[in-house]
Amino acid sequence: MKQLIKVIDSNKFIKYLNFDYQGGQYTFIRDFLEALKRNSSITFCDIYLHEYTGKIVRALAALISENKAITSLVIHHFPSYHMDTLSKAMHSNYTLTRLELGYAGSPNKSTLRIGEVLRRNTSFLKLAAQFALQPSVHKAKAEIFQKLAGSENLIRLLMRLTRKDKNHVRELVRRAKNYVASNFFKIAGVVKENVECGKTDLLDVVQIDHLNEACWLKLISYMEICDIFTM
Repeated sequence: MKQLIKVIDSNKFIKYLNFDYQGGQYTFIRDFLEALKRNSSITFCDIYLHEYTGKIVRALAALISENKAITSLVIHHFPSYHMDTLSKAMHSNYTLTRLELGYAGSPNKSTLRIGEVLRRNTSFLKLAAQFALQPSVHKAKAEIFQKLAGSENLIRLLMRLTRKDKNHVRELVRRAKNYVASNFFKIAGVVKENVECGKTDLLDVVQIDHLNEACWLKLISYMEICDIFTM
């Protein structure tokens, strides 16, 4: 069991995971979900568990809230009385476009909240694809693109839209990332024109001395558009 957790924690190639565990070692389940939360390659995940204790439900909520790779998650036989916990965790997830919990009852506040977030994520995915295909200084689209730039969902959608292979699509995403970095403060609304490094005699251009372009882009790599607040 420890080996399985180690594999999930470190593997960068597994895409599909079907986890069926009917035992009662709840510490193992929590450790497994913790490892899955950190995993960056698994995009399709099916989970079958014998029982959903409060701690396991909280671990599942943390998985949904913090994992940035999973796009399709099925949790079989999930109890309806714990659904509110997962629905609240969905708010900070931007990569899931499918979440099934085996719920067959009438719509309620939790299921409606989950459905709303899934629709939001699907809409954001389309906007991110538009930005990757045609980068611009549109702030909202740039923010959404940054949230989804590492998502396999975005790669798959771009492959369908362009009918190109994965390498071509990843290059599109890379170029869009570079566009955001090169036009960061213009997109964020801090300046009207670009920020330049070194000497410049151009009007409406903000100058940063003693920083070459490579250093500037490195600094920007630690920031996102949503980190900038304009007054």
